[in-house]
Amino acid sequence: MALDCVDEISAVRLKLPQKLDSNTKGVIEQMIKNVKQRFTDIPLLNPVDDMRIKEPAFVHAVEKVKELEQRRAEHPLRKNRDFEIIKKRYLAKEEKRRELKSLEEELRKAQSVLQLDELGHRKRLLRRLEYSDKSDIITEK
Repeated sequence: MALDCVDEISAVRLKLPQKLDSNTKGVIEQMIKNVKQRFTDIPLLNPVDDMRIKEPAFVHAVEKVKELEQRRAEHPLRKNRDFEIIKKRYLAKEEKRRELKSLEEELRKAQSVLQLDELGHRKRLLRRLEYSDKSDIITEK
């Protein structure tokens, strides 16, 4: 499983059977149902308490993340009933902005290629008129 597929890690641990077949799938389903009944809100793994990470910089970072998540949850825009619509519009706008940036970059590259092509034509003309030598150095006629 790729790491980017993991959103959160629970503090609850289940001991799974070694062999996974159709019989054990039912047992696993039952175990998950039992956990959901015991915990209304499944607790997340706390790195400071559960994993005993005591490094001050890390503890400060975890506290900062909690504070920012709380501020995000309490933001007045989130309480707006049209929040999801506004969010979708904003994400679409950002996608269009990124697309515009990439197209502008592509246009700049195309213009650069055209300028180089035109420069090559000018060099060839100067060589034919004997204003430059074979190494494209301008000379007197």
